[in-house]
Amino acid sequence: MKRFSRVLCLLMVACVMLTSCLSSSDSDLTLHNDAAITAFSLGTVNRYLYMNRPSTGVKDSLVKTTFTGSLYPMSIDQIGYRIFNQDSLPYGTDAAHLLCNITTMSSSGVAIKNLNDTTFKWFSSSDSIDFSEPRTLRVFATDGSYKRDYTVWVNVAKGQNVIDVGWSKVSDNDAFGLMEGMRLVVLNNRLVVFGEQGGQTLVFASTDGKQFQQLATEGLQHNAWQNVVVKDSYVYMLNGATLLRSQDAGQWEQLARHDQLRQLVAAGTKELFAIGTDGLMKHSTDDGLTWTDEQTDEPASLLPTQGIASTTFAYAPSDSTDYVLLVGNDGTQSRVWHKISQYGSRNKGGRWVRMTSSSGLFELPLHAHLSLAYYKGVLLAAGNGARTLYISHDQGLTWNVTSDYSLPTTAQGDWLTMTVAPNGTLWAITSSGQVWTGGIK
Repeated sequence: MKRFSRVLCLLMVACVMLTSCLSSSDSDLTLHNDAAITAFSLGTVNRYLYMNRPSTGVKDSLVKTTFTGSLYPMSIDQIGYRIFNQDSLPYGTDAAHLLCNITTMSSSGVAIKNLNDTTFKWFSSSDSIDFSEPRTLRVFATDGSYKRDYTVWVNVAKGQNVIDVGWSKVSDNDAFGLMEGMRLVVLNNRLVVFGEQGGQTLVFASTDGKQFQQLATEGLQHNAWQNVVVKDSYVYMLNGATLLRSQDAGQWEQLARHDQLRQLVAAGTKELFAIGTDGLMKHSTDDGLTWTDEQTDEPASLLPTQGIASTTFAYAPSDSTDYVLLVGNDGTQSRVWHKISQYGSRNKGGRWVRMTSSSGLFELPLHAHLSLAYYKGVLLAAGNGARTLYISHDQGLTWNVTSDYSLPTTAQGDWLTMTVAPNGTLWAITSSGQVWTGGIK
């Protein structure tokens, strides 16, 4: 208790000294009774790896490299007071000497608990910190009336991950080779392919990827295949202005007519998302019966207008929370947006946020036939070339070409569509009609 009082007294003395330094022409200092950490990022990080000696091939040369820690975002759980990175730092990261930057609410003071005792010392962004084990940060209100503790975990990969994705070609389908565009989904343990051929939407289904049955498509407009999302055990389709749903993609139930909707674009655990004819993002919590406008952090005119794909996965920092990623383009460049939507007892809708790299580097190129998949903790994007895949380790902010997940060199086609089955199997269909399946061994 005495140690805590000493830290608190130092904080109050600092506030008094700051107040005394302000002249009559300066702004008054306002003391606040709240405190929170609002942002946490890592600085330049050292990494040490043993490399092969060229003459012998023996790994006996310890080589130091560095990388930008901010490329691995730190999540802040304001309910459980946890700070952690969802994507592990690379193997060999020196977690015992890390620099970090902390932003607080209302200029709150931050102290860090020592490793070997219960005392705290003031945090400084210029001092390296040992994060090889969880650390406690304590943030103080500027008026001294409130404090809050956060536990920080910095996760580092325990070994050099050698990704071995075993792909095998399941079948060739001539009908898929004639498609002008396709969307592959998994619906109630069946593969379902929606596509366009000769100005018509066609639908095929299969239980094994080998034999596909063509389903009835009477009444479906030519672009209906672009307006398909899966939620729970239903696939939803916007056919013109009519919203349909089905459990087998063969027999469709008409839900409602919505002349104000332009395209059905995504689905979460409890929500459907669409872009309206007015260009605004909209959502429905009653399976598409009613729709309301969504909030966006930037003008809705920056939403994608074509080539749209989406994927949704559980947002690790909070329970009962979706991370919805929406990607498309405006005809010249890719547009990437996301929404964090909490649907549990503390239901918080959130807003759509446009994602752009601050450096302008590693952005996802424009894909004419885009598909997205969330697989083993990373995001995959495909659409340009039958084998080229892009990967994102930071929830869609930056993207790089990956050879780890690429289809074999025998894959043919100008583009591909892909999806992930609930059992963790990757499925891909190329524009030449090849059906592939794969997964990490």
